[in-house]
Parts: sequence; C-alpha cells; structure tokens
Amino acid sequence: MANIRTFKKELYMVLEIIAEECLIVRDLHPEKAEKAEKLFEEALELYYETRSKKNTDASKSQKKFYADLRNSYLEGIFAVLKNIEALHTA
Repeated sequence: MANIRTFKKELYMVLEIIAEECLIVRDLHPEKAEKAEKLFEEALELYYETRSKKNTDASKSQKKFYADLRNSYLEGIFAVLKNIEALHTA
C-alpha cells in the first residue's frame, strides 16, 4: 500500500462499486431488492467501521496496522461481493 490517502480512496471506490452492483440487482431482479439493500448496508457498515479504526497499539507500526486493516476490509468486501454475485445468478 502506497499511503493512507490511497487506502481511503480505495475504500470509497469499492463502496461505489458495491452500490452500483446492488442497484443493478435491484433493477434487474425486483424480488431480490431487499437482499441487495441488506448487502449494501453490510458493505456500508464495514466501510464506516474500517474508516473509524485507529492504531491504538503503540508497539504496532503504522504500516503493519494499515496492511492488516486493508486485508481485513478486503476479506469482508469479498464476502459481500460473493453474495451479490449469488443474487445475480440465483
């Protein structure tokens, strides 16, 4: 990861992509709109949770903290994307 600013931009960009996917599911499959909205809310919660975390552990370097935070965020987002993909195919 290059820097914190880039990480924050990546967080927002991924959230936009998920919002678009949820809107597509809602428009193409109106019966799945509620599930798509719940997935978006889950992604939004993960976004806010990630943005609000601070490095409170003095023994952990900033670089290590943000690398771990990024990996944790991506793990959660990939789970949401997998669920959105399942809505498209089901």
